[in-house]
Amino acid sequence: MIAAVGVFAYSQFWAKKSQPILKEADKFLLADFENKTGDEEFDRILRQPLAVSLEQSPFLTLVPDGQIRQTLQQMEKKADEPLSYEIAREIAQRRGIKAFLKGTIETRGVQYLLTLETFSTETGESVAKEQVESKNKETVMKSLGEAASQMREKLGESLASIKRLDAPLQESTTNSLEALRSFTIGSNAVSEGKNDVAIKHFERAIELDTNFFAAYINIAIAYNNKGQVSQAQKFVEKAYTLRDRATTREKLKVTDNYHAFITGDAEKNIETLELYRQTYPRDIVGAVNLGAVYTQIGKFNKSEEYARIAMSLDPTSTIPYLNLGKALNLQTRYDEAKIVFEEAINRKFESPQIQKGLFTVAFAKGNEAEIQRQIELLKKQEEDSALMIQGNPLIFAGKWREYQKVLNQAIAMIEKDLPDVAADYASQVAVNSAALGKCKEAIDYQNRALKYERGQAVMQDASLTFALCDGDTEKIISELKQKYPQNTVVNKMWLPIANAALALKDSPEKTLEFLEITRQYEGGTYFWDNYLRGQAYLKLKKNDFGDFRVSKNNPKSRMGNSLTAFRPSALGTFPRL
Repeated sequence: MIAAVGVFAYSQFWAKKSQPILKEADKFLLADFENKTGDEEFDRILRQPLAVSLEQSPFLTLVPDGQIRQTLQQMEKKADEPLSYEIAREIAQRRGIKAFLKGTIETRGVQYLLTLETFSTETGESVAKEQVESKNKETVMKSLGEAASQMREKLGESLASIKRLDAPLQESTTNSLEALRSFTIGSNAVSEGKNDVAIKHFERAIELDTNFFAAYINIAIAYNNKGQVSQAQKFVEKAYTLRDRATTREKLKVTDNYHAFITGDAEKNIETLELYRQTYPRDIVGAVNLGAVYTQIGKFNKSEEYARIAMSLDPTSTIPYLNLGKALNLQTRYDEAKIVFEEAINRKFESPQIQKGLFTVAFAKGNEAEIQRQIELLKKQEEDSALMIQGNPLIFAGKWREYQKVLNQAIAMIEKDLPDVAADYASQVAVNSAALGKCKEAIDYQNRALKYERGQAVMQDASLTFALCDGDTEKIISELKQKYPQNTVVNKMWLPIANAALALKDSPEKTLEFLEITRQYEGGTYFWDNYLRGQAYLKLKKNDFGDFRVSKNNPKSRMGNSLTAFRPSALGTFPRL
């Protein structure tokens, strides 16, 4: 019976091969897997591993789950509504998707029969079908991966591409159905913003299968979303050790995350993401994350370039709009940034990054009414962030005590649940205090930040704060070198800045030497290199005020809380995927 079905599917496929079911530009919707076994273990857990297998293909572009949830909302359905044939077809019709795929699992005696069937959105008819048999539960993942590979060919992908990008599904996911169930619940919780719930289920999945690669990646995402970067890093490191079990796409993703969060090597990160883009040119992940790397190293024109590429690949995704708006703000192109953020609002996108971006525009232009409006809107989403950015106009206006008060409120609000973020806020106050010569307060705030968390950003700030205020700079510099030996931002941007500040008093010539290291990354050092270079010229009695003009006259300097202390967090984060 099964062999006969297989022959039928093969014949059906070749009869239609003269006209491929999908073209490379077509998107493809994945419906839910229907469980006809009567065994609850298979309820709603096979769609996710099937997606992992299909996403190995550079030919197929699956509709993201976020867009599916958005369309379900428009249909007045629940966000977790099962994607039946009827629901999937309606979503595909609404989004202009050419085809959708539905899976089924049923019993055949002691064995299992898995069916993958692709339907035309326009006619609702089956256009490709694949069936495979699994001897038992333990081989279901293997069989599902085989069926997915065969379906890829039927949809139009070349055999050469499939052979090149076809990792065994059972290695990149898990053979434990219980672990897979916990993982699926966790993944759904992340998408709903319930990161604590997600972490609990990912931990259970890892407990059941200690080699479950995807569980390590996703628990890292959940911790990162909570602002617990150090915890996220631990799981990224573990996932990286398991990368040989992953699909090509997932292997590239974890290598990207490894260099982004562990080594900090910008060159290797860019190299990985360029390979990702070459392999999966229609996936926005490569473009989005390249933009994030270029932002870190101050190449804001490249950030803009990749944000526009991501937007062209997926105009319905929120992140490219947020990143393009921020990249334009970082280049002081405020009118253009405003247009982008307003377009995001028109598209019904919701994110606190929109308010932060429009706040930046208003602050740069000195529009007090709009500044207050955006702060009030942000308070409804992230009260601590609203307090943090509220400090910018206060310190710019010389209202130091008021600035301290609102930042202290923000810190107190989150220090228990989000110590990483509290550390960043306290560290910002420290750097700004140091810039204004308030060294006692600077040292106090910096030590407070270091007690909360000794992460990279806080330690970078500490190196500068202590250098400006005669703190224990050498100890911090030594720790940074030891913890981040390959990190581009640390070694080519912030350590030279700290050393330049240390040398300024007695050896301004040395200051200039250290600052030569930072020249190619000037945009990423928040004008400290310009400021210190200008100070060195003054000490050497060279009447070159160009660097002071860069830091003082550039409208971007309004984003900072002092002459040169410009921090990207004033504009919001640069999201990664």
